[in-house]
Amino acid sequence: QVQPITVRQMKQAQRRGGTDEAETETAMVAVACDLVVEDLDEMHMIDYSKVRARFQSLNFDSTDDSMAESTGVAG
Repeated sequence: QVQPITVRQMKQAQRRGGTDEAETETAMVAVACDLVVEDLDEMHMIDYSKVRARFQSLNFDSTDDSMAESTGVAG
């Protein structure tokens, strides 16, 4: 089951992936699925694309546009 990740987990994945966006994304999806990157590397793309879509919907899609607009810097 795919779970939302924390900002800390996202930062860890970014450090692991470096400048390679595909590695960073795979690391974040692995954390969300409680797997290791190597498990995802062995998946068929058709399966990974479904997992990736679920990951993105949990972590990046917003059904509440007012929330997205109110995430500016407090001041």
